[in-house]
Amino acid sequence: MGALAEFPDLVKSVFLTQEENKSGIYAIRFFVRGKPHVVTVDDTFLFYDDPYDGNTRKPYYARIGQNNQYWAMILEKAWAKLKGTY
Repeated sequence: MGALAEFPDLVKSVFLTQEENKSGIYAIRFFVRGKPHVVTVDDTFLFYDDPYDGNTRKPYYARIGQNNQYWAMILEKAWAKLKGTY
C-alpha cells in the first residue's frame, strides 16, 4: 500500500464511496484478472491497547495515516473480504 499511496488519483478511483458518511459503509472496486469486483465494508476495526506506548489504542493490521486518514484500513479490510478473511 505504500507504493499505491504514491498515486493518489489511483487510490481515489478504487473508492466508489469517496466521502466519509454517517452510515460508515464504503464501496471499493477491485479488478481481479481484469474483471471488476465491488466490495462493501463498514468502518469497524479491531484495536488493541499498546502497553508500551502509554496504553494507547492501536489498530491491528493497517495503521491510521496522517490527519486520521483511514483509507488504508478500509482498503485492506475490503481486500481481506474479497479474499475471504484477514
